[in-house]
Amino acid sequence: MEFHFRLELVEDISPWGQNPPTLGWFGLTLGWFWIEVDGEELFRYSPGILEHWSRLRPASRPMLLPYDHYPVVRYWEDLLEMLPAVLDPLPGDLAARVADAPGWEDWQRRARRFQEASQDPDSDEIYDMALRWWGCRTWGACHLAHPPRLWLWRVGESVHLRWDNRDLLVDGRPVWEAKAGERTLPVSDFLDAVRSFDARFLAEMEARVAAAGQNWSRPGIVLDQKHLQWEQQDRSTWLENALTRSTPDSSWDEIRAAMTVIEAGNRGGDAFP
Repeated sequence: MEFHFRLELVEDISPWGQNPPTLGWFGLTLGWFWIEVDGEELFRYSPGILEHWSRLRPASRPMLLPYDHYPVVRYWEDLLEMLPAVLDPLPGDLAARVADAPGWEDWQRRARRFQEASQDPDSDEIYDMALRWWGCRTWGACHLAHPPRLWLWRVGESVHLRWDNRDLLVDGRPVWEAKAGERTLPVSDFLDAVRSFDARFLAEMEARVAAAGQNWSRPGIVLDQKHLQWEQQDRSTWLENALTRSTPDSSWDEIRAAMTVIEAGNRGGDAFP
């Protein structure tokens, strides 16, 4: 497993705002991101959707790579945000539920129907308690119009990755090249991949910040050199902070109790197994 990225050339990054136009650390991370797992590329657009978009927007700038063009730091932040939950092992009973991918998807659909149909004023809170732990292990990528469906969780000394993008279509065309799959790797290998991504990304940004401080060749764009250096230093602590941060999960007993309430609330033909 490897987290890949490529940064855009600094001279090709558009500034933010107009009075005056500026660029900060976040904006300077503009580029492309993808994940490689056993030859599969997650976050890679399908050839069909790329061809479709090029026909719809013939005058737009051609896509240099088949990935979204966005600040790479957003993906880095998403990964670090979910890292404590991913590294917190699931209890055996919940791990068994998740292992059955179709059954687990069905359980979540029924839970949503419970939330929507229940007359209980606490139904939203119950639903949130029952599934918050799974949401914490879901890669958000909310900046994307059609974010891929990707989950990461730990069972024992293994990290599981699952993706299922088969229902993500635009005008009948699949958005993502990786349709559906699941891989398992040792926790140590996963952490090695995370640390490698963090080190490579921050090293490239450190070089970019240093170069901008020595010779900023775009005088019409304001660059706060002091703040760039401060943010570079601050970001260098984020991974270790994530590795020592406690997970947001409530007690597993409370989660199980909420799931039991949802199951009991689904009656008749929509009852849980």
